[in-house]
Amino acid sequence: MEFKDFITEANLTDIDFSGARFTWCNNRQGRARIWKRLDRVLLNEGCLDLGLDLAISHLARESSDHAPLLMSVSTRLDNKPRPFKFLNFWTGREDFLPMVQDSWGQPCPGSPLHVLCCKLKRLRSAIQAWNREAFGDIFQTVRQQEEEVRLAELRVESDESVDARVNLHLAQGRLRAALRVEEMFWEQKARVRWLQEGDRLGMVEGWAESEEEIGAEAVRYFEDLFTAQHVASSSTLLNHIPKILTVEENDLLEQVPSEEEIRSTVFAMDGDSTPGPDGYTGKFFTAAWSVIGEDVVRAVGSFFCGAELPRAITATSIVLIPKIAHPQDFSHFRPISLCNFVNKLISRILADRLAQVLPKIIFPQQSGFVRERIISDNFLLAQELLSSMGRTSRNADVALKLDMSKAYDRVSWVFLTMVLRRFGFGEQWIDRVWRLVSNIWFSVLVNGASVGFFKSTRGIRQGDPLSPGLFIIGAEVMSRSLNKLLENREFKCFLVPKGCPKITHLSYTDDVLVFSGACSSSLRCVIQTIGGYEAISGQKINVQKCGFLTHDKLPSYCMARVRRATGFGHKSFPVRYSGCPLFTGLRKSVYFMEMHLVPQEKSLPWLNGPWPIFFGRSRKGDSGITGSNGKFVCRLGSGGDRQSPSSFMFSRVWHSLIPIKVSFFMVRLLRDRLPLASALGRLHVYGPSKCFCCSAPQSESLDHIFGERDVAQFLWTFFGNGAGVTYRGSGARSRLAGWWCQPKCSSRLASLHVLVPSIIYWHIWLARNLAIFEGKCLRREAMCERILADIVGLFCEKYAGEAVGHGSWMAFYSNICRWRPRYCHSLVQWVLPTQGTFKLNTDGCSLGNPGVSGGGGVLRDSSGVVVFGFSTPLGELTCIQAEIRSLLVGVQQCLLRGFLRIQGEVDSLVLVNILLKKSRCPWIILPEVAALETTQGVEWSVGHCYREANRVADALAKVGARSEDFVLYSSQKDLPRLARGALGLDRSQTPAIRVRVAHV
Repeated sequence: MEFKDFITEANLTDIDFSGARFTWCNNRQGRARIWKRLDRVLLNEGCLDLGLDLAISHLARESSDHAPLLMSVSTRLDNKPRPFKFLNFWTGREDFLPMVQDSWGQPCPGSPLHVLCCKLKRLRSAIQAWNREAFGDIFQTVRQQEEEVRLAELRVESDESVDARVNLHLAQGRLRAALRVEEMFWEQKARVRWLQEGDRLGMVEGWAESEEEIGAEAVRYFEDLFTAQHVASSSTLLNHIPKILTVEENDLLEQVPSEEEIRSTVFAMDGDSTPGPDGYTGKFFTAAWSVIGEDVVRAVGSFFCGAELPRAITATSIVLIPKIAHPQDFSHFRPISLCNFVNKLISRILADRLAQVLPKIIFPQQSGFVRERIISDNFLLAQELLSSMGRTSRNADVALKLDMSKAYDRVSWVFLTMVLRRFGFGEQWIDRVWRLVSNIWFSVLVNGASVGFFKSTRGIRQGDPLSPGLFIIGAEVMSRSLNKLLENREFKCFLVPKGCPKITHLSYTDDVLVFSGACSSSLRCVIQTIGGYEAISGQKINVQKCGFLTHDKLPSYCMARVRRATGFGHKSFPVRYSGCPLFTGLRKSVYFMEMHLVPQEKSLPWLNGPWPIFFGRSRKGDSGITGSNGKFVCRLGSGGDRQSPSSFMFSRVWHSLIPIKVSFFMVRLLRDRLPLASALGRLHVYGPSKCFCCSAPQSESLDHIFGERDVAQFLWTFFGNGAGVTYRGSGARSRLAGWWCQPKCSSRLASLHVLVPSIIYWHIWLARNLAIFEGKCLRREAMCERILADIVGLFCEKYAGEAVGHGSWMAFYSNICRWRPRYCHSLVQWVLPTQGTFKLNTDGCSLGNPGVSGGGGVLRDSSGVVVFGFSTPLGELTCIQAEIRSLLVGVQQCLLRGFLRIQGEVDSLVLVNILLKKSRCPWIILPEVAALETTQGVEWSVGHCYREANRVADALAKVGARSEDFVLYSSQKDLPRLARGALGLDRSQTPAIRVRVAHV
């Protein structure tokens, strides 16, 4: 009654709902089961006055005792058609690649670029049809599974049989699988931020309120922004640009990219980045590379040979990111270009090549997007210069902070080509840049839908990998022109300490600080230079946002002179430059408040959530986890206190089938860190030592709770006898060893043997807590049912769509025992190296990972004849350490013997990806990777082969693990017997049979 009175007094409304009648259940059995409607949505008058169409649904309970509530709000955007977007989780199905291959294999006439566009367009329809069959409507699937769970719950309410409870857990397992697919969908969609700023975007006259008006105004604004205006065809400022690039550098820039360069660029790009108008993400190109790679290589090569890019590739969507909290017109949005992946691929190849020459042609004053330049350097230098403004001198100093209006969007293409030509870029390179930037067709995304389709005549795209490099090349005209002012007698430079170089400006892309004397002649020279740059480049200085900085003691007449000469307003300190505050005088914490708030905002969810739970204060003044002596305990903080956990044990505790909370519990159990009476006593925390689960007085200890008491013994016997497991002792580790060391006939049975003991331990612990805190003791039969239901549910979630069996424990276990994996067979063989090169095959062997390790390798010529081989002991290492050290030894041996052109080959794909920069390098092998990268005098590459094609090196690595010294084999007859046999098979090109388990 009190809650009803509260609703009435607060003038709230409990709106109607659909779905199950109750939202909470205590999950007890029989008459102890309780159902309640504890969760509801209450609305106040303000919400009701909005006139929204609200609907509340009680969803099915999945694993919690509370049912989730879904509040749906119908809007005008719900029924709008959406463009095609490739969903990355599609690549996880086995039938994805065959479907792509079937569509891609159909012939398509035309040029390589046209063929690629045609096949991508055709594949789009094939993917959509396949998605309807393979996944269907994922949201409808979730609703169907929720309905099945709801019906199963209703059956359990009226029927307490084992079959009813098992069916409920099976339905919950299928629901978890469907929710996982939906979660991956929203995870990818969350990266896309569409314009959702409603109906208040500025127009020339009044406000745009309808979607059609908003779309029309967006197209008008950006079409005008990207339309070129008249710029000067020549300028004396261009005379300051020297010819720098050499013929050799141009040859490297202009060469047609190889297949390997294109492939490595594709795999280095972000596979999860937001797609362009064609809807394809980078994940699609990497997942389907074996099918589509040849056509992609041809299309890219075609562009580098002079072909024009079709509209299907250059089409670009503009997504609008608000720059302020409440934007009033389109100038308050930052337009980010969403380019198609093929377009970004070509730009990335050009950008990677351009990055190699930028440090040579860009002056040090520019710190943005140039390799080996640090952004903070310019900020620190600017702070030093501004701090010296208060010193007395004949001429006061001033700093001008420039603001470029839509800097990227106003770049003149003609100006850009003139600057490139002045720097000495080749005509072929300039032509490629021109074809890439001058053939762009834009559409604007408004509320998730594309509007307009217009061609730009100026500007470079924000979001294109090549754009930053091109922009700073164009901005170098102003940079070099400002530096030339030091040779002008009328210009008085900014005062710097004696012996220091004179500085006229500092830049980070379009964020520019100009330093000058405050006299009229100096300011006139600066403004003329900036105006000349505006006239030829198409850039425009936003005078309202620009400003000048002076010392606070500067006379007012000097400030008035600066204001008249520049037209800028005076800015007071602190001001932000490159995201950091510039100031004069003493540091004040308020200057850095914005920087302080950024990490604070990111850490608030953690500080308000898990942190106080794990590291909360036990008493006033205490923080952290305390030990028996009352001091802070951090066992990993001291290297001498670390212990290497057993990989055998912890790989099973952290198995993918076991829920995370159970894995954490098992770690605490195995390390005797559970809050039992015996463990608390060691920390001098004393309380009742009686076991509340037993009727007879017993002391509560780890062995007693989990092994010695009657219920625990019954559970271990019940499940162990059904699986043929015997125990040698009553300790926790003995029980685990009985399950984990039992011989298994399949990987699925092995997973079951890993899962069962952890789930038994977990339910024994839950029953113990129930007895202590609620005074209720579970029957052992009920515990068996709960354990079996959890095991079946976890298997259903892992192997969704398969019949894993249910009912009794014996029936379930028998079904798992009968399962056999399906095997795939393929032929693989060692491939001869190309003429004139040598192939080095190496392998590492680690007996234990980490354990005693060895390495081996063999160098062969283009006819398969052995040049030399080796085997070496490597000490106690992990597998990846043994692999890379073996490769390093092989490369060093080749260098010592004068073999300078080597094709390296290893059977570790992880190592290959690390060396090709496709994966992050673990710190433990950083020295070896650095040694390989800095090897001088040898031209070598590395590739991957299957283990069956690396038989000779594998045999030598095993010999190395068993030997004590480095052994060099100078001919085939010196090799060990197994290596000789494998060598003969490789030389005769006899294939080996590779067997692998087909993934379900």
